[in-house]
Amino acid sequence: MFKWKLFGKRKEAFSAKESDLHERLRREHEKFMYAYARRLSRSDAEVQTLISDAWYILMRKEDELEEIIDDPVRTRSYIARVILYQSKRILRDNAVRSKYEELYRQINTDIGTEPAAGEAAERRIRHREFVQAIEKLPTPFREVILMRYYEGRSSEEIAAQLGIAPGSVNQYAKRAREKLKVILLENQTVEEGYDYERKI
Repeated sequence: MFKWKLFGKRKEAFSAKESDLHERLRREHEKFMYAYARRLSRSDAEVQTLISDAWYILMRKEDELEEIIDDPVRTRSYIARVILYQSKRILRDNAVRSKYEELYRQINTDIGTEPAAGEAAERRIRHREFVQAIEKLPTPFREVILMRYYEGRSSEEIAAQLGIAPGSVNQYAKRAREKLKVILLENQTVEEGYDYERKI
């Protein structure tokens, strides 16, 4: 079974200025951050992931925060936007992970009920190898490939789901196919000339 990785704890050292900003945000807004994160989360573990991700983003928005830090309303509004964005990202990641788990389950079930030899079994084994290769793609490329080829969504539907322009969907799909081809050839899943785009 593949492993799905969300952002973990960051170990980068803060600068003195960042440490001061972090301390002030923690002192004045940490309770709000946790309260808001709990409203958007389904478990304590998800809350911790959401808070960790939010801190990671906030500490890289130092200049913007410095301009509003003395206004608690604007600061909390800014923090809330960051937490909400990260929450949506986590939900999207979880949804894609669930789709992969279902895909793996179906493939493994089908392989287990088919003879070890024959074209049908060979197609299913190759299909599993394709899924494993897709897992290695960067997240945006992986999502586009999954939604386009496994869910049959249009560029407009994918764009709306991911919050990007339809033109970007087509660019992601093209680059994803290029990267996927390299992975498949390296793994010897396919040979040069295999029409992988039509047989995903």
